[in-house]
Amino acid sequence: KDWRIELTLGIISDENKAALILWMNYINVLKSLDLTGVSDEATFTAIRWPALPQ
Repeated sequence: KDWRIELTLGIISDENKAALILWMNYINVLKSLDLTGVSDEATFTAIRWPALPQ
């Protein structure tokens, strides 16, 4: 579902807005991960990924 359009139009439900905030926070955490040291499968597997939003 495209919640961003609903948000822009001001018709998003409180539930969907809360979920969108959780997902945007999750994306920001992913963007902040330092992946420069990943050079092989072992270092990739060792990454501590954030939990998916519920």
